[in-house]
Amino acid sequence: MPLLGAVSCIFLMYYLPPTSWWRFVAWLLLGLAVYLSYSYSKSEIGKKIGRSPITAPWLMLMALGSFLLAIGLLTIPHDAGLKDMISQLGGRFGEARQTFVGTILIVTGVACAAIGAVIGLLRKPAAT
Repeated sequence: MPLLGAVSCIFLMYYLPPTSWWRFVAWLLLGLAVYLSYSYSKSEIGKKIGRSPITAPWLMLMALGSFLLAIGLLTIPHDAGLKDMISQLGGRFGEARQTFVGTILIVTGVACAAIGAVIGLLRKPAAT
């Protein structure tokens, strides 16, 4: 039965229009932000394996990046193609305010998530 459920989900996802895919990714990123900022440290499994009850700053930075990226994806106009959005960015701010704000949020989110990931990879593991 689980295989049938997975196949039906893939079938439904295949026929999603492109605008729905952007929203799907954005909601996944919002879920990731909640997980990284709260659930990673507060889960019962995390407590059993000895995770700190306080979320590490690098995870919070990754969560912030995920959140900003999701909000940016939900802000940009989805009916315009990539070429249209790039041409809007070359114009005046007032004409394409939504595209400007969304792009700034996306770039800031990617930067925060990348910095958090690098810090997390470079940190020394806690001695057990």
